[in-house]
Amino acid sequence: MNLYHSKYDKYRSWIQMCRAKDISWDMIKFGNSTSQEYLEKFLEQQKILNFWDVTLEEWFHLVESQKKSEEEEMDIVGNNSTIIVNEPVKDILESPSSPGSCWLKYKSKLISKGFRETAINSIEQSSIKILSQLKIKTEGNEPVKGLVVGQVQSGKTANMAGLISMAADYGWNMFIVLSGTIENLRLQTSKRLFEDLYDKHSNIEFNLLNDLSRRTKEPNRLQDLRVHNNKDKYLYVCLKNSTRLKNLNGWLNKDPKSKKHLKILLIDDEADQAGINTLNIEEEDRRVINQQIINLVFNKNIKGVLNKENYGSMNYIGYTATPYANILNESSSESLYPHNFISTLATSNEYFGPQQLFGVEGTQYDGLTVINDIRRNDIDEIEKIHKGKKSVLPDSFIDSLLWFLCCVAVARFWKRKEPISMLVHTSQRQEHHNKIANQISKFLIQTAHESILKKCKVIYKVQTEMFNKQKLRVQYPRYEIMDDEINDFPSFDEITVEIENLLKQSINHILLEENGEMTFSNGIHLCIDNCGNNYVKDDGSYLRLVYPKKDSCNIISPAFIVIGGATLSRGLTIEGLVSTYFLRTVKQADTLMQMGRWFGYRRGYETLPRIWLSDQTRKQFEFLSLLDFELRKEIFDMEQNEISPSKYGPKVLMHPKASFLMVTSKSKMQSTEIVDVDYTGSSHQTVVFYEDTNILRQNIDTTVTFVEQLGKDQNRNPSSINCKVFRNIESSKVTSYLEKLLYPSGSYIFSDLTSLIEWINLMDNEGKISKWNVILAGLINGDPFKFKNVSINKVTRTRRVSTLNNGTLNIGVLRGPNDEYADLDLENANDDMIARFKNRHKTKESLRELFGVESTPQLFIYIIDKNSKVSQNEKQKNREDLNVGEDLVGVWINMPRGDKTKNYNAKLRIKLNEKIDIGDVSE
Repeated sequence: MNLYHSKYDKYRSWIQMCRAKDISWDMIKFGNSTSQEYLEKFLEQQKILNFWDVTLEEWFHLVESQKKSEEEEMDIVGNNSTIIVNEPVKDILESPSSPGSCWLKYKSKLISKGFRETAINSIEQSSIKILSQLKIKTEGNEPVKGLVVGQVQSGKTANMAGLISMAADYGWNMFIVLSGTIENLRLQTSKRLFEDLYDKHSNIEFNLLNDLSRRTKEPNRLQDLRVHNNKDKYLYVCLKNSTRLKNLNGWLNKDPKSKKHLKILLIDDEADQAGINTLNIEEEDRRVINQQIINLVFNKNIKGVLNKENYGSMNYIGYTATPYANILNESSSESLYPHNFISTLATSNEYFGPQQLFGVEGTQYDGLTVINDIRRNDIDEIEKIHKGKKSVLPDSFIDSLLWFLCCVAVARFWKRKEPISMLVHTSQRQEHHNKIANQISKFLIQTAHESILKKCKVIYKVQTEMFNKQKLRVQYPRYEIMDDEINDFPSFDEITVEIENLLKQSINHILLEENGEMTFSNGIHLCIDNCGNNYVKDDGSYLRLVYPKKDSCNIISPAFIVIGGATLSRGLTIEGLVSTYFLRTVKQADTLMQMGRWFGYRRGYETLPRIWLSDQTRKQFEFLSLLDFELRKEIFDMEQNEISPSKYGPKVLMHPKASFLMVTSKSKMQSTEIVDVDYTGSSHQTVVFYEDTNILRQNIDTTVTFVEQLGKDQNRNPSSINCKVFRNIESSKVTSYLEKLLYPSGSYIFSDLTSLIEWINLMDNEGKISKWNVILAGLINGDPFKFKNVSINKVTRTRRVSTLNNGTLNIGVLRGPNDEYADLDLENANDDMIARFKNRHKTKESLRELFGVESTPQLFIYIIDKNSKVSQNEKQKNREDLNVGEDLVGVWINMPRGDKTKNYNAKLRIKLNEKIDIGDVSE
């Protein structure tokens, strides 16, 4: 039973609505009652009233699944939209419900496109949250400024259209979208948005505007527009080009009388691109594009002089998947910093993003087993090809090419009509692209077909065992698609004829006929997409990537190999991407994330995509996954603690080595400060361990000595019977213990124990941190580990499979999801506190504050059984037995947040004008 199939959406929505109203899980389980008898009546009633069709067994599984999802941090951060605001809104708007509303017409289009109910609900909820922060009237030079954080290739445009449709229903009448720097992508965005928003049966009539300037003629002059009525709305998609922006400014100010009736929503798509100010902000100078956007938003003319006549309203929203420059660049009142709100968009359980593909250190998410290594020797061979010194493709490249051939054959066996693609990204230099293309052609043309078939059989076996339908289910358990909608791999014999037929066809560029129409074949189309290939060759071939029009292509699974650089790194969707050979060395996180063209939705071919990466690039993407996760968690925590973005900029994780990966370019984060060493609110767990038996034994001996001086167990929480709790432990005892433990470097979330200990000692000396709660966390059933004063059952953890042989192992995640509540005193709690504990879907800070331990740091100790074995399910997750000579000691340090405006180490944040009173943790 796939609980994340769309047929269960209505039941999940009901459960989520109950949780929003603080109804307990015990009540939800029985249909908002306390008995199964009532539940049966409830389900029967829903069957009649709302056409429900769910069994008791399915219902219990659904409730338990939703409860588990709520308790897991990833779902809190990634699967819900969050928003932090300058001022709380008194009245949250409601979704337009009129049958002729623009929103409902757009919603119908989403349904017709196959969007699932959960995805549509997510768009609706996030749009309402954002719309509630906008103003239908703004005063003078005070625009609303916000930022919306999505994911790479995750349906950002659908969310923009949802917001625009609701804003149109609520009275906004002018919608300006700033769309990238490439004209054909601007045209694509303009066409799609207008098709999404226009409906002849709607109460709203959208009008598409083009080529706006002071010279625009009737009927598209500002004075010609029907801005006084409630029906007509206007959409203009503008290139982020200084001339276009100046022209738009001139058009807006040509007729001051009409201008004051404009209620503008200005959306800056890919807001971290082109519009960021990279000149020295201390000298009050700006890049031209940034200055022109500032002029538009702050009602100035093209020379930066304030206009006399105001807009009716101006609301600026930046949309981006990589927001680091937007929140780190500058924060003055007259900048594009999102003083009013920052929102994150939820992603559906069909999306393959950085967390799904690369995992998140310190969580139970290990990533998907779809990544292949490019060895150091192979990198050297590619460099020789780039320099013209070598004429043979390295083994890893051949593997990626052979897998692509297999995928084309599989897709054709499945009768999949859509294109299948391979991406090769080894260099940004155009001459390198041509040399790689020549080697691909040479290999496919000169290698005997029998030899290629034999190699394909080997790679097909390796890759289909590495990742398949069964492993997808285990490694991505929330993937919403039903099993019968996911294709099984055919046997190699079943696809052999398809590979043979593919090889018999020529490999060539896309050809142009005399009338300019592009022709496509059953063979492989070799495309070289870079800024230098804006031409047609003498033989009539077109070099850049173009896919056939869906309604005019009769080829099943047309095949494309695309080689390129910067042109492939943003905005362009590579359709049916199944094989990626990626060797670019990039030092900026936002640039690298945008190059991940493998992120996105993969319905119908979800088991096919594979990626070949160097070890360094893989580590960079693993850090990117953590960076993205931490920022979303930061915004979620700020929302829960009501922290305003105008007073406190979100913190962005830094890599310990700037030479390994910077968050963004230095010129895009001029206003940042490296936060002073302050670990308030931080959490640190050991996930990387030495394998050396002597070191492991030393950690055990150190732990035994420490625990045996803590006294008796003081656990007062019956729900945590697997934990032993020691209260009011002196801070000096804790740090003395931590100083003696030995752990390797190589973990982003536990990288600087020495610095942490120094900070704890400093806080202790200043009287801000004194007493700790120490928790021994174990299993309810397990092999006991006996101390003189207590006994605890060992926990079991397995190791991630790794090709590294450096004397260390990685368990991925140490802590248990509910361990942090073990020191709450339920024995002396009142009924309200117990009810809140049982209904704990709020943040841990609010719950700990309720129990009076919001300022108490926690140290968790786990004894990990050296004989931990993988289950069959874990094997599918690319796990193996722990296999060490001694039990491991893992520790999890959980520092209290204390004052809501506290910050901690190894992060960047923007300098804001208002000074924040940090206060004491102990208050």
